[in-house]
Amino acid sequence: MDTYSSAQSSKPCYTHRAYVLNELKEAKKALAQKDEELQRLEARLTKIELQQEGVVHSLHETTFS
Repeated sequence: MDTYSSAQSSKPCYTHRAYVLNELKEAKKALAQKDEELQRLEARLTKIELQQEGVVHSLHETTFS
């Protein structure tokens, strides 16, 4: 039966930990990018809603003037 020294057994654990930490870093980066995109879309939606509100207001004024 093979026996491993503590240095040998910690290496696969370190490699797995580094992999998991890298995956976590990439996931956080992707989440931050999605959050930024969501913020841009929300700002765009707000702008469109304000424009729509202005158009409706203008039509209302024109109709009832």
